[in-house]
Amino acid sequence: MVFKTCLLTLTLTLTLTLTLTLMLLLFSLHASEFAEIKKEYTPSDVEILDRSGELLQSVRSNYQVRRLSWHSLEEISPNFLKILLLSEDRNFFEHKGVDFMALSKAALYQLFYDGKRGGASTISMQLVKLLQKERATRPRPKGAIKKWIKKIDEIYEAQALEKSWSKEEILESYLNLLYFRGEFQGLAAASRAFFQKSPKHLTIDESLLLSVLIRSPNAKASQVVKRMCWIYQEVAKNQKILFKEFMLACNDYPRFVSGVFSQISNANIKLSKSLLLPLPRELRKYITAHPGELKIKTTLDKKLQLLVDDVLTRQLQIKLKGRNAKNAAAIIVDNKSGKILAYIGDASASEVDGASSVRQAGSILKPFLYALAMDKRYLTATSILLDSPLDIPVTGGDYHPQNYDKVFYGEVSLKTALGSSLNIPAVRTLTLVGVDSFWSLLGRLGFSSLLRNDYYGPSLALGAVDVSLLEVINAYRTLANRGSYSPLAPMVSSVFSSPSQISPLSEGTAFIISHILSDRGNRELTFGLESSLNTSGAFPSKTGTSKDMRDNWCVGYSDRYTVAVWVGNLDGGPMWSVSGVMGAAPVYQELMDALHTNNDRYRPTPPKAVVKKGSDYYLAGTLPGEKLQDLYWKKRIAYPTEGMIVALDPDIPTENQKILIRVEADVSAALALVLTLNDRPLPLDKSSLTSMWRPTTRGKYNLRLKASVGGETFDTISFEVR
Repeated sequence: MVFKTCLLTLTLTLTLTLTLTLMLLLFSLHASEFAEIKKEYTPSDVEILDRSGELLQSVRSNYQVRRLSWHSLEEISPNFLKILLLSEDRNFFEHKGVDFMALSKAALYQLFYDGKRGGASTISMQLVKLLQKERATRPRPKGAIKKWIKKIDEIYEAQALEKSWSKEEILESYLNLLYFRGEFQGLAAASRAFFQKSPKHLTIDESLLLSVLIRSPNAKASQVVKRMCWIYQEVAKNQKILFKEFMLACNDYPRFVSGVFSQISNANIKLSKSLLLPLPRELRKYITAHPGELKIKTTLDKKLQLLVDDVLTRQLQIKLKGRNAKNAAAIIVDNKSGKILAYIGDASASEVDGASSVRQAGSILKPFLYALAMDKRYLTATSILLDSPLDIPVTGGDYHPQNYDKVFYGEVSLKTALGSSLNIPAVRTLTLVGVDSFWSLLGRLGFSSLLRNDYYGPSLALGAVDVSLLEVINAYRTLANRGSYSPLAPMVSSVFSSPSQISPLSEGTAFIISHILSDRGNRELTFGLESSLNTSGAFPSKTGTSKDMRDNWCVGYSDRYTVAVWVGNLDGGPMWSVSGVMGAAPVYQELMDALHTNNDRYRPTPPKAVVKKGSDYYLAGTLPGEKLQDLYWKKRIAYPTEGMIVALDPDIPTENQKILIRVEADVSAALALVLTLNDRPLPLDKSSLTSMWRPTTRGKYNLRLKASVGGETFDTISFEVR
């Protein structure tokens, strides 16, 4: 028996010696430098950061593994480090890569217990295996002695590693490269996935669970609980490690582990809370164009992101519950820089970016229509507009615009028409300034999603055009910046831009429109004196509601911020009795009040081009009693309308197909007017101010009303014959 034992020992010694020599000759690998390994490490997710470097969201780019950015030891919980060393390598800071005492015990277990008890791999030896897997450069031994060769290989490489790396570098690399349950690699990814927190804030119980998964990533819950309780007892009796208390008792671990395993069974688990819902289209494009960039710093503010997300979510889930309002988006912009501070594309976390998607504008564009009429010196804030039934001939019949409340108010001032968002005065104003002029202004204000100008008719005044929340907020930012327009700044901070500025609106007009929108008295007809548009600072604001209540808008601004909100359904379905003042306005109101203190009121200084009379402001030269260019009301083409399309009917004789052209003007001015069609004179009956024209050819036509002496143009419209 003694002879057999000696023979076995000798054989084992010779085998180990020969194997070690073979490994030294064939498999010797220079220990990779720590800095090189760290440099080669790439996270599986692109991290989207706010303006101060706080994590907003991670976007997956590697579908083979899940791992976050490299974490230093300072970013790891001391609780976890203590438990890790107790569980995996108690003598880590004493040995030189190999714990020979533990290795001897393991060898005996292999010989006499048929390998049923654990091994003795140190953290350094485990790191060797992780590095080999990471780089996939090591040859894989084959045959009966594979197990021994691998172990000896690990011993040799661990000792080599310890000579060139510090203990801290070894431990840090190990914590970033080790694998946990499923696809998660590195302590940071596991901590985020399992407990939704940074590894720096792991509790004792969470540290116990993760330390068990290092040795057995795919162990059953019962096995994990058993191992946790064993470590629990080891900690309790180990005098070198002191803990104040355990959060849970051993008997509570089954429920604790079950809850965690249920969490990580979700295949779509996120490594961070998504504070960009969904990822903005601009960032998606940037990530695609810059595949190697793993950290993207944005202009966003995490605190504002959380605020907007919370307010929108409460609006959808509580205040609008049962009204078929499924989606909501909001943006906050810094007026001066144009930087986007908050951006929620959809609070319901759909995959569609509702802030950059185009939706029907509704009344949200009316301020710019009236601003155009003011800049042309056609109208002032106190100009009287007629709110009465209106029939406008259009292709396919007559257009009959109505107000939201189906009520007609007769003669109203422009400021009341705008503040109360009356429809008919807006349509009358559009016929005054012309569809072409308004379409052109919208283009200069950044509405790039507009179709060609001949697509729209009088309904353009009521927002029969698709626009995005991004476009809307920047147009209103133009009002906040006294008529000065520039594109929004890139959301990615590193992208340099030097945007050019233009002035689509005069400074005086922007000021007057803002003054009208800030006065709740102007909103009384439609909204009453108390509504969700009333902010603590009396800031200018405007709502909009599209046809069939499919879209709600509310936008407003202070000297510093512009806030825009959209509520609706991205699938195009109508909401149930949700107007702009009910859907989007409460969100706007809460955000504006949160951004400003009670002392932050809207008190802009009037520009030099503006004069005040009573409580109203006017552009210089347009005070009541002064000569205005709104005399064009009395010298204009009433029919056909701008952009109108006339279709010839093949079943009607050509001589019977005539178009009635009607002019509006004072009788005293009629004799001094002439009509031209494509610059050719057109007969005009001076008594009825009408002309009957028979189209003979298809095409586009330009109709002009001019002065017979001097040739001054009073009005011009374009239409098409098909």
